[in-house]
Amino acid sequence: MTDFAADDGAGLISASPDTSVLAAMEIMTERRIRHIPCIVPVSKDGRTGAVMEGMVCIGDVVKALLAEEREEVQICRDFINGVYD
Repeated sequence: MTDFAADDGAGLISASPDTSVLAAMEIMTERRIRHIPCIVPVSKDGRTGAVMEGMVCIGDVVKALLAEEREEVQICRDFINGVYD
C-alpha cells in the first residue's frame, strides 16, 4: 500500500497491482474506506507517469479472501481423506 500525494496536498490512499489482498484489507479496515484506486507507479525511466488501472472495493477483497479460504479447506479435506495430487 502506498500513500501518493494529491495535487491539493491531501494524501491519496492507493494500491499497486502487486499489493496483496491482506494488505488491501488491512488498510481499508484501518482507514475505514471501501474503495482504493489501483495505480501503476511512474516508470523507472520516467517515460510513463502514474496510471490508474482500476478500483478495488471491499467486495473484491472479501470475494478473494473467501476463495482462498475455500481452497485451503479443500486441501485440508483432501489431506484428511488421503487424496494427494
